[in-house]
Amino acid sequence: MRKKIVCLVLCAVMSVTVLTGCSLFVYNQGRDYNQVVAVIDPIPVYDNASGQTYTPERREIKKYELINAVNNQSSNITAETDIAKFVDDCLNSIIISQLVLNEAKAARAFNQITWGQYQENEIKKGIFSTIDNELKSIKNEILEGRGQAGTNETRVEEAAAAAGNTTYQTKEETLVGRYDHYTRAELIEEAEGRIDADNGFRDDAAGRETLKVRVREDYSNRKIVKLLENYDKQNVEKWTPSELRYPGLYGTPEAKSLEKEAMLQFLNELETMFDDDFRLTKQQKKDFLQELKNLRKTADTTGVPYAYAAMGDTAFMDYLVGENYKNSLMIQLLQESITDSVDVTDSDVQGYYDALLTEQRGKYAASSAYESDMSGGTVDPVLVFPNDNLYFVKQILIPFSDELTAELNAYKASPAYGRDGEAGLKAKKAELAKKITSYEHRDGEDYGNAKTIQDISAEITRVINGANSLYAKERAFDDLVYKYNTDPGIFGRTYGYSVKNTRGELDNDGKPVLDTQYMAEFSDAARALFESGEIGDISPWAVTDYGVHILYLSKRVSAAGEELALSAYETPAAYKTVFDKLSEKKLNERINAEFKRWEQEKTEPYLGENAEKVTRKTKVVEAYVKELKGE
Repeated sequence: MRKKIVCLVLCAVMSVTVLTGCSLFVYNQGRDYNQVVAVIDPIPVYDNASGQTYTPERREIKKYELINAVNNQSSNITAETDIAKFVDDCLNSIIISQLVLNEAKAARAFNQITWGQYQENEIKKGIFSTIDNELKSIKNEILEGRGQAGTNETRVEEAAAAAGNTTYQTKEETLVGRYDHYTRAELIEEAEGRIDADNGFRDDAAGRETLKVRVREDYSNRKIVKLLENYDKQNVEKWTPSELRYPGLYGTPEAKSLEKEAMLQFLNELETMFDDDFRLTKQQKKDFLQELKNLRKTADTTGVPYAYAAMGDTAFMDYLVGENYKNSLMIQLLQESITDSVDVTDSDVQGYYDALLTEQRGKYAASSAYESDMSGGTVDPVLVFPNDNLYFVKQILIPFSDELTAELNAYKASPAYGRDGEAGLKAKKAELAKKITSYEHRDGEDYGNAKTIQDISAEITRVINGANSLYAKERAFDDLVYKYNTDPGIFGRTYGYSVKNTRGELDNDGKPVLDTQYMAEFSDAARALFESGEIGDISPWAVTDYGVHILYLSKRVSAAGEELALSAYETPAAYKTVFDKLSEKKLNERINAEFKRWEQEKTEPYLGENAEKVTRKTKVVEAYVKELKGE
């Protein structure tokens, strides 16, 4: 059984606010790790408005959960760390997480948060993302076992692991504010109509009226808008994965065979895992193994691809990851419900802008600090561009496959390279570039059949040249980045990559001086685009060791520099002004602070030594502390 599967399962059951990654601990002593370290007795949650009470189930926190929490925070341990206090803090974080989750479940029971098809779809998407990632890992292990290289998409996946559950980043859809121009009376009228039509209340007329009173008397305009937006999300159909994702249904015979083998191996590994999972009851284990048996029967009779489709509806996938997604969504909705009345004023945003502008003016007086921040791409928003030392390009990278990369490396080691030098290498890269194929990306994954580099390049050129404004060009290129690009570093950068303006300087050989932070071909293409192009222009192919790059000139700065006004858009394609962005940042700061205050108010009474509803198993915890100390 592979360690990754064990990690996946044990992480999945951790409390949601503690879940930050998989544990490095090797779980092989089930009885010990199943010891109880704390118990949370049922703590009733009251709803004063409706008079309802929600009583959660008794919760036992197990030692393996504490081990996970400690390992996830282990990077914070130093020689001076008080290990006993560190472990107690980790245990408190699990307790707080569960208490907050209980409040979220109560809010759902009281109809204080909207739950419907949109949320169910998000859970299902998360489940299938987990399945897809596991199948990719198994495919690569199979290939490695055969002495073959892993797939190129997995190299990209590892590089972009921080982006989330998908291989490629997905674009966050920004919706134009539908309710921006509603008066308060219109918002209330719209909300009351939605509440009356809400099937979640069924025949609960009193519940409907209670919520309407809250909307009229307690809800801010922003909170009413959030309620309406949540109702809007429910007007969606049930999500199911596209058949294009089914393993073994599309592609070459070799690819389909590999995908089917990976799917069957996944089922086998799950069976072994359930046999070894010390947390399962006998009935759970029996039920899960029966589900696996049913999936194998589906694979044998209907086909392996359809076993994949059925896996998303199994109780064991809900156990592994579905419940965790559900809990996370409920806590997110609870936070929104609690903080929806938090707001910021125009003067708040103006003060934030003035402070940030003053800070950047001072910091970027030193060009080295400016160039370092722009290279890192972490400053958002950038208000001050002090000079024209830099310009900015976005890119779409269509990569060499592993096979083409191997062919390129073989050429570099060959006598031909020694004979022909850089000119021969350039010609070889150009030859290999013409053989590149890649895929369109949908929902962060490869979609459909492979396309040639010629077809992809022609589409990019056609779309950009066909755009009738600078706004449309940049919007189109950004969309194409999400559609074809495989460089994880370019996603989310407002301006793309910063490139040094070498101002037409030549080196001792009479060649243009290039920005050495990038490969020479990339820098040369960026320089040529900057010197002869206009904002919104794209470059011809730039072929590096990684594949084909197509660049887009996104920003120039005048020699005198530039400062963005509060009302300015950062780029021609931006939906939001600097004011909008800073307003969101300030609002998020206040939302997080308000939720933290609420969390402390709700949970602190249960964290002290004399708290009656939370019982810590002191001997078990102390024994674990001794283990960590090596005593």
